[in-house]
Order: sequence, then structure tokens, then C-alpha cells
Amino acid sequence: MADSVRQQIVEALKALLQTIRTINGYETELGANVSEWRTTEWQESELPGCDIRDPSEATEVKGQYHYNTLDIEIEAKIKGSTVTTEVRNVIAEITKALGTVTRTSTLGLLVTQISPVDNESLDMEQKDRKFSSTLMRFNILYRIKAFKPYSVA
Repeated sequence: MADSVRQQIVEALKALLQTIRTINGYETELGANVSEWRTTEWQESELPGCDIRDPSEATEVKGQYHYNTLDIEIEAKIKGSTVTTEVRNVIAEITKALGTVTRTSTLGLLVTQISPVDNESLDMEQKDRKFSSTLMRFNILYRIKAFKPYSVA
């Protein structure tokens, strides 16, 4: 069975975030641990890492098309001695990766637009080491033919 466009978008976004590696010209290894709707606690050995969620979607019907606005959350977790600096760098890395989406890339072929929704939020906790996280929210716009969720229009 084919995947819905929504599923294809999440998979393409996950693959894009997995490219955030120093070997690809990024400053962090965030892409080494990318999950989708993670339900378990992060282990220190898995950091840095990020989790993608698509909690809601709005649809506007216009003629024979559905214009969908998919809400995306990307939560990134990091550890280190300078976590505030590092988490700001992770925000920059995610932003940089999203900026590589073109009309011919896998994600670009599926979506019309990617827009930040909120200012990202930062959080820090300190035990015997420092940990920090950020939550970034985006809207992804895409179009399908009315009631045809398996193909982009």
C-alpha cells in the first residue's frame, strides 16, 4: 500500500534532518539520532538528537483541491558544558537544513511552503551534567486533489 502524502512528508523531513552531520558541512551530529513521535526517555549516549511530531493538520477545500497545513514540531535535545550556546547552534542547524529544501528535492516535491510558527522555546536542566532542549514549530503547506490523500496535486 502506498503512503499518504502526510506520511511521505514526515519521512522526507526525517531524512532531511538526518543529514545534519559534520560530514555534510554542519557543526553538530544532530542527524545521528532522529526519531518520530519518540515515547522513551533520551539516553545520554543518544544526544544530540531530535524528535519529529505532526500533532495536527488543517484543511481548506478550494474547488477540487485540499490545501493542507500540517503542524510540525521538532524537539531537539543536547548535552554539554555550554548547552545554551550549543542549543542555539542546533536551532541554526535545523533552520539551515530546512533552507536547503528546493522544488526538486524529495521534500520540495511534496510541499508548497515551510514556515516557522513560533519562536522556539529553550529549556535547560542540570543534574551532574547540563542538558538542554528546544522546541521548534513549523507549518508545512501542501496540496492534494480533493479526497485523494495519496498523491500530491
